[in-house]
Amino acid sequence: MKKILLALWAVCVLFAYAAAQETGSDPQRLPSRQEIDRELCRLQEQTMDLDAQYWAGRIASGEFSYEELEKDSLRWVGDKDCNRRLMERIRKNLKEGNTAPLTVAEEERLEQTHRASRALLMPATQDKKLIDSLTAEQCIALDGHYWAWRVKTVKDVSLKELKKNASTTWPCPADYNRRIIEEVEKNIKNKQTGPLNSRESYIHDACTEFACEDYQENSSDK
Repeated sequence: MKKILLALWAVCVLFAYAAAQETGSDPQRLPSRQEIDRELCRLQEQTMDLDAQYWAGRIASGEFSYEELEKDSLRWVGDKDCNRRLMERIRKNLKEGNTAPLTVAEEERLEQTHRASRALLMPATQDKKLIDSLTAEQCIALDGHYWAWRVKTVKDVSLKELKKNASTTWPCPADYNRRIIEEVEKNIKNKQTGPLNSRESYIHDACTEFACEDYQENSSDK
């Protein structure tokens, strides 16, 4: 799951940050929201040109409209002015036809910025010992719990939308994504739709670094 989709990651870390503020985490160890926003903006500005080209390319390919992305951007983490400037650059790129796919080197530069941002917002993504210990079963279960909460309690995404995203844009193999949806449906049916606790949230953040691309379903998984 290392090549996590950017829009999905942006929303996930927003919830991760909010959860950290509401759990038993030591507030002395957490920077303020304003400090985090300033640092995210500093990081974002380093590769904003690439970010804008990336999003413009996806819009030009017909994945979604500029208006849809603009609506989603209102929920992105970070400085609102920084996010507004990014949207302006995306619009400019679309107008000028600057929508070519990023080169491998450009993708790596952009990913470096996103890794730094994830490290700031989601310290678990740097917990190598935990990441190396993760299993597919563990991450699938946590994803199923998390998304059931988002669908039924937060209500910012529908089950129908989630299924569409799982089959079209989620980065993991189809069998892995299908099993997450099955967990979501099971949790909804059993009314297990509360939020993850602080430890579960930490592990769930680490799961964004789990190598799901290597997942292979076997008979014991069914």
